[in-house]
Amino acid sequence: MITKSFQDYEDLLNKNYKDAVATLLVKYGRATDNYFKERSYQLFLNGEIKSPTKGQISRSAEGLYCHHIDENKFLNMANASYIFGQKIPFLYQQKDRLVYCNLVEHLILHALIVHETQGHFGYPGLIQYLKPSVKDWYISGIKPDKLWEQKCFKEAYITSGQATILLNTIDKRLVSTKRKKFSLVSKNKTTSSNHILSSDYPHLVKINFDIFSSRTKIVNKLFDLKYRDQYKNIKQFIHATPTHSKNELLKELDQVIEQLG
Repeated sequence: MITKSFQDYEDLLNKNYKDAVATLLVKYGRATDNYFKERSYQLFLNGEIKSPTKGQISRSAEGLYCHHIDENKFLNMANASYIFGQKIPFLYQQKDRLVYCNLVEHLILHALIVHETQGHFGYPGLIQYLKPSVKDWYISGIKPDKLWEQKCFKEAYITSGQATILLNTIDKRLVSTKRKKFSLVSKNKTTSSNHILSSDYPHLVKINFDIFSSRTKIVNKLFDLKYRDQYKNIKQFIHATPTHSKNELLKELDQVIEQLG
């Protein structure tokens, strides 16, 4: 039997992006502060400080994420490198351009963005963070270590079967979507999105490594470059890293490449 919460997820996925956002605004209420402090944000855009100061927007204690409504116009709007690279105006960081959601709802919002923008927006967050998190937490049984992530895990909880159904449905809907390719290794492309992704993991460019690779491929590369002498085989290494998120693995791999020079 389909639970009410899972039915809500399916209903949300069947809406368009604008209506899905409206539904979540009603469900969780509006933000009471801007994502970043305005003066700090302007100083950052002017190159006077390294990063902008966040506002009081966190509701992670409730298991909720804060999503930028205009991520159907810009990429990764909470990331300093992306902000600077795209010169995102402050008005898109204001409280009336924010919406709260749990992990599964966040996944759905990004899936809707990818579909409606033909893959020009929403794709990196969907593939690099949200889908891996849902797979790890609810299908692979890899529960998060951090307290705030544990709250997010519980708030969005669905069964392994429900998670599989949801991800398969999303994948089928996006199959025909002509997504924009965000390649780190293409020397012929000079779009701001490529520059931004390179700045997130600059040293991975040196080995032509695609940050959208599977978690397994990332683990294998880490094993080859750093851990081969510490573990008897790749299986032993994988067993030792079950709770590491994909982002954490990418960051470590980037650091390894930097150290290798």
